Amino acid sequence: MREIILSFDRYLFHIINGVLVCRPLDYAMPTITDFHKISLVRFLLLPAIIAFWIWKRKKEALKVILVLGIVAGFTDLIAHRIIKPLVGRLRPPLSGIPVIVRAPYGGKLSFPSNHAANMFAAAAVLSAAYPSLTPLFYSAAVIVSYSRVYVGVHYPMDVIGGAVLGSLIAFIAIRAARKTGVFPQPESPKKI
Repeated sequence: MREIILSFDRYLFHIINGVLVCRPLDYAMPTITDFHKISLVRFLLLPAIIAFWIWKRKKEALKVILVLGIVAGFTDLIAHRIIKPLVGRLRPPLSGIPVIVRAPYGGKLSFPSNHAANMFAAAAVLSAAYPSLTPLFYSAAVIVSYSRVYVGVHYPMDVIGGAVLGSLIAFIAIRAARKTGVFPQPESPKKI
């Protein structure tokens, strides 16, 4: 059964990385996959968004940022330091299969995808705080996760595993933070 799943995973990887491709995505996906590494984003855009958010939402924003930081730290730690060494799955370029590598990657191990884990954890936390923006947050998480397969550095199961891990850690953290009053309670439905 395990080999059937891995074989299907490699097949899906081949379709995403080598068949369903086009020149515009060949340029866009490497940028999307490492958007956080662009200096303009890291040192200007992201700090400006955070500063504006804190200015507009004050304590609420700080509480969400605190939970987001804790969740991202735990997600990254568990994915990178515990699960990846335990599973030991090599990245596609190192596993001897045909692959088109469109972006640089760090490390040899593939499962789970830290990008997917962190993006889905962030999407869960931000969606819990701002439910009306849920489609935006999860769309970003899905696009970044898909980009990891498209650029050839992760298998589809890597990003699915990362998405599940990040969502699970975020769900646990949100519940705990709400019980302690650190995180905003969900918005109640508006009466007409």
